[in-house]
Amino acid sequence: MGRFLRNIAISLGLLLVLASVLDAVMTRVFRNGHTTKAQWIHNMHGQHYDLAIIGSSRAWWNIDMSTMDTACGLRTVNLANNHYSGREVYLNLAMFLANGNTADRILLQIDHYILTAETDGFTSTIYEFLPYLHDSVVEARLAGRSMEWDAMRYIPLWRYVKCNFMWGPEQFITTVTRHRPTLFDSTGTYFSHSNFHGSDQLYMKATNHRLDEDLANVIAMCRERGIRLECFTTPYLNLRGAPEVIAAPARIVAGTGLTLHDFSDRIPGKENYNDTQHLSIAGGKVFTRMLIDEVICPEQVQ
Repeated sequence: MGRFLRNIAISLGLLLVLASVLDAVMTRVFRNGHTTKAQWIHNMHGQHYDLAIIGSSRAWWNIDMSTMDTACGLRTVNLANNHYSGREVYLNLAMFLANGNTADRILLQIDHYILTAETDGFTSTIYEFLPYLHDSVVEARLAGRSMEWDAMRYIPLWRYVKCNFMWGPEQFITTVTRHRPTLFDSTGTYFSHSNFHGSDQLYMKATNHRLDEDLANVIAMCRERGIRLECFTTPYLNLRGAPEVIAAPARIVAGTGLTLHDFSDRIPGKENYNDTQHLSIAGGKVFTRMLIDEVICPEQVQ
């Protein structure tokens, strides 16, 4: 019996060593990838931008940063990503700044969803940061927030087993061979090509809109570094709801002393949208022009 238990212990030890080695190898490869926004920003060092946009997919899809650069004579970057809540915005910006990158001005996309308690848990995009769980910037902002996070940090290989849809063997091979496709261009912009789908209007339900701790930390970080921070709301197709619900972003941003550029009802027409919340390429061109003319460099178009 003792010999059997000893063999079991040896086998488990060997499996643990193997898992640790595989975890280390996969992590090293994934940290040097370029496919996800987290990888892209992790490998961005010492870059200066006149303007950065950050937020969720509504600030990422089809806002043409290259057109802004040309029209305004600036260097801009889009740090936004799908599903970003205040947690991901804060973590992403912290990583960007920790690498010695700078921005004179930041436009933070604010909407009803990013201002609700529904974003308190992990979103799917948080898993982009798995190769960096042991980095001080990531650890400081995620430690203790979830038992799931702690398990993925301390159990060898568990993060890649659990999230094999994003960090599995196929992604490992395509990362090693540099064949894993990147969704965004050199400015961080994602150009979607889908046709319109879904409802013709968006009804915004009443909920507990508030500025969470992470967004408050974003504001504090920008003020400490002398970054000019402004907020903007991207267009929706036929936004509906009680007046007090529709006005929630303006009310909350006003309480921070920041400026809110509200474009939520400025662009009509299904041809300008992929769905009620995301602009199409055509709508993105219209909205990019609005940002240029009214927010980014209005003095150059007067």
